Amino acid sequence: SWPRHLPMDRSELDRIKSQLEKAYLQLHSDQDEPIYLEETVKLPYPLDDQTHTIIAKIDRVDRLEGGAWRVIDYKTGKASKRLLEPDKSDLQMAIYAMALPELFEPGSSAAGELPSGGAEYWLLATGQRGSIGFDALKIDKVRDKIDDSIRKMLAGEFERGKKCQNGICRLLPD
Repeated sequence: SWPRHLPMDRSELDRIKSQLEKAYLQLHSDQDEPIYLEETVKLPYPLDDQTHTIIAKIDRVDRLEGGAWRVIDYKTGKASKRLLEPDKSDLQMAIYAMALPELFEPGSSAAGELPSGGAEYWLLATGQRGSIGFDALKIDKVRDKIDDSIRKMLAGEFERGKKCQNGICRLLPD
């Protein structure tokens, strides 16, 4: 997908090849059972008598033994403690956990039950992973943060930046 009008950057191609090799050799397992790749989930989010929509873009969802699920988010940048040791109130992973039931059965996320399993950041530059179980996530704390952000946006107190377009604002880093 390199733009045809630009000369090929050999170092970028080498970096991509290295990350793909690390993903396959260090993170992949032949027992993995990917079910969804690059999936967009629209999560209905009720707040103050109004239903909002949170859009989750999930890189990969694997089915695990015993009916559990694993959500994987690929990271191509540098490793960090935040990614290697996800916090119990990690916004991205909590949104994935809340959105996962909606992926399988639209409307089922309203029950508020989290699936069994967990989420992982796969750090492609280093071949490392950071994991957290869905049951370890502090969903109430994350919901408080989301609620506060929505209320601030609706009140005009949430400063619009480059990540807001046509009324859609991103709370997560790219």
